[in-house]
Amino acid sequence: MLNAKLLLLIITLNIQARISTCDVHMFVSPAGSDKNDGLSDRIPLKSIHQALTNAKQTKYKNETLYIELMPGYHDLQKTLVISRSNTILRSYKQLEVHVTGGRQIPVTSIKHVTDKAILSRLPASARQHVRVVNLRDLNITNFGKMDKYGSNARRSSPFEVFFNGQPLHLARWPNDGYLDIVELPDGKSGMRFRYNSTVPHSWQNESDPWTYGYWYAGWTDGAVKVKSMNVNTKIITLAEKPPHGFRSLGHWQAYQEGKSLQDGGYFRFINILSELDQPGEYYLDRDSAKLYMWVPNHDGSVKSSDRIYISMINDCIDIYHSATNVHLEDFTIEACRRAAVFARGVQKVKLYKMEIRNTGHIALRFAWNSMKCEILQCYIHDTCGGINMNGGNRHDLESSGNIIENNEIVRTARVGTAGNDAIIISGDGHIVRNNHIYDSQAGAINFAGNDFIFEYNLIHDVCKSLTSCNAIRTGYDWTYRGNIIRYNTIHHSLRQAPGGSNKAIYIDAQGSGTSIMYNIFYDNDVHVHIGGGRYNEIINNVMYNATYSSIGVDSRGTNHRGDSGLYNHLHVRMSFITGDWTLFGPILLLK
Repeated sequence: MLNAKLLLLIITLNIQARISTCDVHMFVSPAGSDKNDGLSDRIPLKSIHQALTNAKQTKYKNETLYIELMPGYHDLQKTLVISRSNTILRSYKQLEVHVTGGRQIPVTSIKHVTDKAILSRLPASARQHVRVVNLRDLNITNFGKMDKYGSNARRSSPFEVFFNGQPLHLARWPNDGYLDIVELPDGKSGMRFRYNSTVPHSWQNESDPWTYGYWYAGWTDGAVKVKSMNVNTKIITLAEKPPHGFRSLGHWQAYQEGKSLQDGGYFRFINILSELDQPGEYYLDRDSAKLYMWVPNHDGSVKSSDRIYISMINDCIDIYHSATNVHLEDFTIEACRRAAVFARGVQKVKLYKMEIRNTGHIALRFAWNSMKCEILQCYIHDTCGGINMNGGNRHDLESSGNIIENNEIVRTARVGTAGNDAIIISGDGHIVRNNHIYDSQAGAINFAGNDFIFEYNLIHDVCKSLTSCNAIRTGYDWTYRGNIIRYNTIHHSLRQAPGGSNKAIYIDAQGSGTSIMYNIFYDNDVHVHIGGGRYNEIINNVMYNATYSSIGVDSRGTNHRGDSGLYNHLHVRMSFITGDWTLFGPILLLK
């Protein structure tokens, strides 16, 4: 009996020793102080940065660090850099926690507009509802840069505004729909155009007008700064050429009237103070540092309980390649000008039950061959791009082991459309499973690589602003082989603008080696389209109510015109495998 008691005591002491030498818990609260040691929830630190700094002490070197985030809003003053392995950030006792890249605007600093010059420029119906904040009074001077976006452009968004977690948008005209381009005085490659409507003469006072549109086609968008405007002749001169140039005539109005499906040639004005005319809009006067907004409360009133945030820093969290086994669990990240999380070349990074919202660019970016990473049960919404993940070695077909599973991903093309898909993956061996992707102006999944599995996903109501858009897409490479799309349900990928039809699954430009099996398709323009390629399989799917066709196959690949890009990809691929960079040199000359 004594031996048994002694054995139990030894086991207990060993467990206690293991806990004390392997785990350290640091508590962080917005109401804490960085003069504390943070080792108790009664004396928490104030900043997550200080917790990571304290964890650099030698005595914590080999321990797993738990940063326990206590309830409230943790506003980051700069990007939170995690370079330490075995670090877990999580909500304390699963209470509500927000980590933000922004700053809260005090309700007391929000005033009625009294400047007569500004009031004269606002629409009469909006004047009593618009409020103003003098940002200089709050020592806020970093407004970021208004820059072009759309058509896969990467950017750090400028200053943005969020009201009770809801994003506001720049004042624009028209509020819904677009204006047609009716004339190109300098031709399709020029920078001038004439539009088909009338704007108030007060627009002549606009200091920084921009345009946003589908200048050439419904599959490519772009925001472009206005160099000059003439409200009498209705001729706009842009500061640079839009992506892909112009279409000679716009087709938005004809499409609304059911008369045309022709592509492109339509736009709207953005960043126009004179058009701040409805709830949910804002305008920043960069010269006076004054923010004008009509918050979503219909009368523009702001209550003491309202939270108004502006985005301030670029990436909220940056996880370095030196860090492994980093977990983010059960809290919200929001109000960043770029990504919520940027991880590069990492291993075993896990996001679990996270809410990611209101980012100015991609919500989550895993770059530089990230391996064995997991994104599980997260809610990602109101971003400008969803999950972008690279991992695995295509050269020797080493699987990344990355998993994207059980996530809800919605409204990932908040500003700009083309390229802001919910999931973009590249490399080898990712699994994308059991995700619900919906209500997006752009596509759902875009992939480039080998041995991916897409299964049990529910995808619907995507491609709502783009045409020739696809719920799931790959292509432009003969060597993307071994990919499986199975047991998914895809519906309502339907064209809602002038241009080409949308597809549920598109194997574009001779993409090869994809198996499409046991899926359910309904209410799409086209369920599956194969754009040439080899060894693509469509097996045992249920297809119902396609607008144009259930399965389409085109003739790309029957001749070799335009194949030089494909040969280049094959050249690079085979050269990596063999180590012979002269391989396929002559093939590159084929046209």
